[in-house]
Amino acid sequence: MPLFLLEEESRLLSHDAATVSGRADAVIRDLHLQVDTTKAEKDAVTIAAEQTCALLEQRYESLSDDLARLRSENSQLSTYIEQRLSELAEVQAENYRLHLKAVEKDGKIERLSLETVEQHKSKRQLLELVEQKDAEIREKNATIQSYLDKIELCSSKDTAASNEERFVAELSTMHMTQVENEYIEKLEKEASLRKDLEKVLHEIEEKAEIILDEREDGRKDLVLLFEDSQEVSKKGSGKVSERARNLEEYLAKLREELTSARSEHDKMALESSFARERLDSFMKEFEHQREEANTVSARNMELTHLLVDYQKRLLESSDSSQACEENSRKLSMESSLDTMQSTEEVRENARAVERRKQEEHFRQVERDCAEAKKELQEERYNVQILMLDKEKAMENSMKHVEEMRKDLADAWRAVASAESRAAVAEARCSDLEAKIGS
Repeated sequence: MPLFLLEEESRLLSHDAATVSGRADAVIRDLHLQVDTTKAEKDAVTIAAEQTCALLEQRYESLSDDLARLRSENSQLSTYIEQRLSELAEVQAENYRLHLKAVEKDGKIERLSLETVEQHKSKRQLLELVEQKDAEIREKNATIQSYLDKIELCSSKDTAASNEERFVAELSTMHMTQVENEYIEKLEKEASLRKDLEKVLHEIEEKAEIILDEREDGRKDLVLLFEDSQEVSKKGSGKVSERARNLEEYLAKLREELTSARSEHDKMALESSFARERLDSFMKEFEHQREEANTVSARNMELTHLLVDYQKRLLESSDSSQACEENSRKLSMESSLDTMQSTEEVRENARAVERRKQEEHFRQVERDCAEAKKELQEERYNVQILMLDKEKAMENSMKHVEEMRKDLADAWRAVASAESRAAVAEARCSDLEAKIGS
């Protein structure tokens, strides 16, 4: 009994071959329609798979372009960071040179202060020596004045002796006999005293001449000492003024260097802020790319689900086609008419050709699915590599930024120390100027 007829219909139509053949043709047409619909569905699924493959290829190209762009940006960022690090090293070297110059200038200032102290000491010693010479001269003047007083006293005694002689001459007429002996004794005493006074006067004159010579020599020595002290003071003041000018020039240079260091510091601060802004933009871009990677992974998951559904549909279509083939085979075996046999042979040949085509199409679709899976795996691997590269780039950039921040902090501390040293040097210079002015 054929499968497309019921028992009653088969009994009724057992002798009506035309009706049976018509029924068989209708069933075969229905089967052909089912096969066509399955083929259309398979073609639609194939087109969808091709479209998904094209989309995956486009996405792969866009991801590869993004990867190349990110690598180029990473290389640019690394070169920029290396340039900044080299500039920072130069700034550190310049700060170190400034530190050495400041230390050297501090040593010079210390030496100048010691020299000024020594000059003040020598000046005080010269003043003390001049005062000592003045005291000696005053003592010598006092001794000379005492000698001159003695000389005047001796001259007054000479006048008294003449008066006494005149008085004796007057008294000789009156009391020659009485006072002659006494007067002779007095004259002898006066003569002896006069001789003694003459000797003393001669000695005093010699001593006065010696003292005057010594006084002249002392005056000459004092003049020479005063001239020497003036020359020394002039030289010392000239040296001090010259050193003060040198210190002022050095302070001006230090101020210029400080202004340049401050400008460099401001420049480095601007560059660090620009690097921070670049890092923030890079972080935002990285977050955007992470979101895109998440969307790509979600899309890949959807594609894998679609591929699984497509494979399930392919299996179902293959099962339905096998069922149709079995039904057609049963129908061909059940038909006993010669016309049906010939038509069935032709149809079997067509079915065999169609089956081979469908099998080839199925194998092609399976190969496409395998290639799509492989591409999906490669895309996932590339996305993982991109994520790792981005994380490494972020870590390296953060490390470089931290190092730049540390170097900037060190440079700022060095500039602050240089400013403090310059302030100390200015204070010392002002003290030296005050001392020199006093």
